[in-house]
Formats: sequence, C-alpha cells, structure tokens
Amino acid sequence: MPAVEVWFLGGPVDGRLAPVEVDETGNLPQVVWLLQAGFYLGTADNPSQPIEHQYVHDEAETSPAVYRYAGPAQTWGRRELLARRRPLDPVTAGAQPLDDRRERAGTSVR
Repeated sequence: MPAVEVWFLGGPVDGRLAPVEVDETGNLPQVVWLLQAGFYLGTADNPSQPIEHQYVHDEAETSPAVYRYAGPAQTWGRRELLARRRPLDPVTAGAQPLDDRRERAGTSVR
C-alpha cells in the first residue's frame, strides 16, 4: 500500500513526521493507534502492559496531513473519538499554534 507523510501533534510522538498508509482510494484513516512500549528497568516482577495511543486525523490541515493526539486508547469510546475529529483550538488545548510548530519544524507555512 502507498503511504503519505503525516505530522503527529501532541502525545508521545509530538512534532514527528511519519508515513501512514492510505486505503485503495488514497484516503488516510480517520484514527491511527500507536503502541507505546519500551525498555523495562523496574523492580516489579513484570513490566506494565504497552499503552496504545490514539491520534485523530485533522481534516482541516492538509499540507502536510495532521493527526492530533486524542489520549490513551482505553479512555476513549467511539462517540468521544468522533467528537475529537473536529480541529482543536490550540489555545484551549494547551498547544502552540500550528504555524509556530511548522516554523520550528522547518516546513513552510501556507
């Protein structure tokens, strides 16, 4: 499958560009789940379970495509995910405005 480079905002992979596969019609998925796992250096007998994080496609941003962090997968139901599909206000979400992030990342601002 072909892939396009997208930008992840918020959460554990904030500010990273990564390829995401498109479907047979060339559309990106509405939600991407990323598994967070790492090294175990603790004192317990077993490591904790990996955490799955959800990123929701922000259809308002297209160059590059943007996925915004929606939180750990186990805390969100389908209704909440659909509500989060709307673009977030950077001020109320506690994030920097998207234009500032693009300038820091060295990508052009439309």
